[in-house]
Amino acid sequence: MRLITTYFIALALTLPTAGALAQATNKVTVTAGMLSASSVYNGYTPFTAFDGDMSQNSGWTAMGGVRQAWLAVDFGALKHIAYVQVFPDRYIAGNTAYSYLDRFQVEVLTNGAWQAVTPLISTLQEQWYVAEVNLPVTQLRFWCESDGNGPQVKEIEIYEIVTPPRLTITVTPTHAVVVSWPLAGSEGWVLEATNSLSNVVAPWPVIPPPYQTNGMNLQLIEPAPVADKFYRLHKL
Repeated sequence: MRLITTYFIALALTLPTAGALAQATNKVTVTAGMLSASSVYNGYTPFTAFDGDMSQNSGWTAMGGVRQAWLAVDFGALKHIAYVQVFPDRYIAGNTAYSYLDRFQVEVLTNGAWQAVTPLISTLQEQWYVAEVNLPVTQLRFWCESDGNGPQVKEIEIYEIVTPPRLTITVTPTHAVVVSWPLAGSEGWVLEATNSLSNVVAPWPVIPPPYQTNGMNLQLIEPAPVADKFYRLHKL
């Protein structure tokens, strides 16, 4: 009998598996007190770009007629940001003559000055645009440009890299397999297992919770497999 373990990092989203986009991530919770902006139009505050409202003419809006504006996020502590997603509000009621957001870039604060960490990204459609950051930062700024009525951002999502709990696999004298991982930091992770690996990206079968608690660990005990078996933790 052979026991083989795998690389215990799972994708949080279905995204291109390169750089920080292939890391396990958590969506950062953003509150109104973390936000500031260069200007605000008529109640379209920065937090409205983080409230999950995807309706037309929603989200943060700079003052009308302003062609360049920014929205900043202060995390209050160091976070390793993997990537951000920006959903522009492009039109007034679908009228393409009034563009709201045409380009954006992501900036970080370095030695008291804002430095771009992405190129200017054109936002030609109302859809999610992903920008990789992959840096430990305390603050982010979204620099926004409009060729029309002024920048408006419908929604922003920020994702930080998280370290998966480490799996430990042992075999008992009776050849049972004990899969364990620390209880601390285990929230949102589920155990998966498969008997074969493939170059094709596909879901693994889930071993659903609840799991046994053993001191400071969670664990699963299984009979000895008849062939290779691979385990990993997947972030929901």
